[in-house]
Amino acid sequence: MILTVDIGNTSITIGVFSESANPVDSNCRPLHRFKLSSTSNKSYDEYAAAILSILTLNGIDQNKINGAIIGSVVPYLSDIIKSALSQLIRCRILIVGSGIKSGLNIRIDNPAQLGADLVANSVAAIARHRLPALIFDYGTATTISIIDEGGIFSGTVIMPGLRMSIDALANYTALLSFVSLDTPPTLIGKNSQNSILSGVINGAAIQMDGFIQKFLNEYGMPQDTVIIATGGLAKYVIPLCSYPVVSEPDLTLLGLLQLYKINMAKRQR
Repeated sequence: MILTVDIGNTSITIGVFSESANPVDSNCRPLHRFKLSSTSNKSYDEYAAAILSILTLNGIDQNKINGAIIGSVVPYLSDIIKSALSQLIRCRILIVGSGIKSGLNIRIDNPAQLGADLVANSVAAIARHRLPALIFDYGTATTISIIDEGGIFSGTVIMPGLRMSIDALANYTALLSFVSLDTPPTLIGKNSQNSILSGVINGAAIQMDGFIQKFLNEYGMPQDTVIIATGGLAKYVIPLCSYPVVSEPDLTLLGLLQLYKINMAKRQR
């Protein structure tokens, strides 16, 4: 089995794949998927204990894990998680960054600044979908990545995430309180909670439609450009979007798996 570890600002998502899993296959999915919080004050021993506990609860034999790859947007956690995994498994652990081969043609001012999650998302999109493609990732931040018809990463858009927007309303207003994310029942809210949900979720869908239209018009992208949505919060936005959207909840993990396979194949030559 192969572990794929996506370290985000809010949570750490771990996917367990069969070693024979092929991320190009449209039906490829992790055998198991679980989350830990990205807690800054945990030691690698504590993370090791938490990961081992989850593996055990899911009936996963740590001795059958033959490889792992880490993609992180939280630099100080990369080595902590790698040290934690090193206590549990005896195999090569890759970290997405300098020295990792992706095959991705990155056309931005400083390719080294591109986050591991965006690299993984792009690699998975290129492997699994026709191009060009727009990738919307709804996580702590919302990002849009543009992959042109030649497989070139052309750039990205970054904006506050849905949870961040709701939290900002609660923190900076006297009368609006914390609201749990959910699908807004109506466009016009009749109470504070539904009004906030409509503003944030419907606002995100309208924003998505607007960005898609601007990309199609201003960059001459074809009308059948593939629109992909991923991230834990995408499920709230996709149903409200006017354009056809492909839901890929495991896109980052699949991209990490593809990166692992690319790099292990190069090492074995």
